[in-house]
Amino acid sequence: MASIRVFPLCQAWHSRKNWLFAGSDAGGRRAAIFYSLIETCRRHAVDPFAYLRDVLERISTHPAKDMAALLPPNWKKAQEALQRQRAAAPATPDPPPNTS
Repeated sequence: MASIRVFPLCQAWHSRKNWLFAGSDAGGRRAAIFYSLIETCRRHAVDPFAYLRDVLERISTHPAKDMAALLPPNWKKAQEALQRQRAAAPATPDPPPNTS
Protein backbone atom coordinates (compact mmCIF):
# COMPACT_ATOMS: atom_id res chain seq x y z
CA MET A 1 0.00 0.00 0.00
CA ALA A 2 1.41 3.39 -1.03
CA SER A 3 1.45 6.17 1.50
CA ILE A 4 1.02 9.84 0.75
CA ARG A 5 3.54 12.21 2.29
CA VAL A 6 2.42 15.71 3.13
CA PHE A 7 5.03 18.45 2.94
CA PRO A 8 4.48 21.71 4.82
CA LEU A 9 4.52 24.74 2.54
CA CYS A 10 5.35 27.29 5.20
CA GLN A 11 5.81 26.98 8.93
CA ALA A 12 3.65 30.07 9.57
CA TRP A 13 0.70 28.50 7.76
CA HIS A 14 0.44 25.65 10.25
CA SER A 15 -1.29 27.88 12.77
CA ARG A 16 -3.67 29.38 10.21
CA LYS A 17 -6.63 27.62 8.69
CA ASN A 18 -7.88 30.37 6.39
CA TRP A 19 -5.51 29.39 3.59
CA LEU A 20 -7.44 26.12 3.26
CA PHE A 21 -10.37 27.98 1.71
CA ALA A 22 -9.94 28.98 -1.91
CA GLY A 23 -13.44 30.30 -2.54
CA SER A 24 -14.45 27.66 -5.08
CA ASP A 25 -13.49 24.24 -6.37
CA ALA A 26 -11.74 25.80 -9.37
CA GLY A 27 -9.84 28.16 -7.08
CA GLY A 28 -8.82 25.22 -4.92
CA ARG A 29 -7.50 23.35 -7.95
CA ARG A 30 -5.52 26.40 -9.07
CA ALA A 31 -4.10 26.88 -5.58
CA ALA A 32 -3.11 23.20 -5.45
CA ILE A 33 -1.27 23.53 -8.78
CA PHE A 34 0.51 26.66 -7.56
CA TYR A 35 1.50 25.06 -4.24
CA SER A 36 2.67 21.93 -6.05
CA LEU A 37 4.91 23.96 -8.35
CA ILE A 38 6.42 25.80 -5.40
CA GLU A 39 7.09 22.60 -3.49
CA THR A 40 8.53 20.91 -6.60
CA CYS A 41 10.90 23.86 -6.97
CA ARG A 42 12.02 23.49 -3.38
CA ARG A 43 12.56 19.75 -3.73
CA HIS A 44 14.85 20.38 -6.71
CA ALA A 45 16.69 23.29 -5.06
CA VAL A 46 15.18 25.85 -7.45
CA ASP A 47 14.31 29.36 -6.30
CA PRO A 48 10.49 29.42 -6.73
CA PHE A 49 10.37 33.16 -7.41
CA ALA A 50 13.05 33.05 -10.12
CA TYR A 51 11.45 29.97 -11.67
CA LEU A 52 7.93 31.39 -11.78
CA ARG A 53 9.13 34.78 -13.04
CA ASP A 54 11.09 33.20 -15.90
CA VAL A 55 8.44 30.64 -16.84
CA LEU A 56 5.57 33.13 -16.77
CA GLU A 57 7.55 35.47 -19.02
CA ARG A 58 8.38 32.71 -21.53
CA ILE A 59 5.33 30.46 -21.54
CA SER A 60 3.34 32.43 -24.14
CA THR A 61 6.08 32.05 -26.76
CA HIS A 62 7.35 28.61 -25.74
CA PRO A 63 6.48 25.75 -28.13
CA ALA A 64 3.65 23.58 -26.78
CA LYS A 65 5.48 20.39 -27.75
CA ASP A 66 8.36 21.33 -25.44
CA MET A 67 6.46 22.23 -22.26
CA ALA A 68 8.42 19.58 -20.34
CA ALA A 69 11.44 21.88 -20.58
CA LEU A 70 9.62 24.30 -18.27
CA LEU A 71 9.25 21.81 -15.42
CA PRO A 72 11.45 22.73 -12.44
CA PRO A 73 14.11 19.97 -12.76
CA ASN A 74 14.50 20.52 -16.51
CA TRP A 75 14.44 24.32 -16.08
CA LYS A 76 17.22 24.04 -13.48
CA LYS A 77 19.43 22.02 -15.84
CA ALA A 78 18.90 24.58 -18.61
CA GLN A 79 19.71 27.47 -16.26
CA GLU A 80 22.88 25.76 -15.07
CA ALA A 81 23.97 25.15 -18.69
CA LEU A 82 23.27 28.80 -19.51
CA GLN A 83 25.36 29.94 -16.53
CA ARG A 84 28.24 27.66 -17.59
CA GLN A 85 28.01 29.02 -21.13
CA ARG A 86 28.09 32.62 -19.88
CA ALA A 87 31.05 31.87 -17.62
CA ALA A 88 33.00 30.27 -20.48
CA ALA A 89 32.31 33.10 -22.93
CA PRO A 90 35.12 35.62 -23.24
CA ALA A 91 34.38 38.97 -21.66
CA THR A 92 33.73 41.70 -24.18
CA PRO A 93 35.65 44.90 -23.57
CA ASP A 94 33.71 48.05 -22.86
CA PRO A 95 33.43 50.39 -25.82
CA PRO A 96 35.54 53.53 -25.62
CA PRO A 97 33.70 56.53 -24.27
CA ASN A 98 32.21 58.91 -26.80
CA THR A 99 34.27 62.10 -26.67
CA SER A 100 32.43 64.07 -29.32
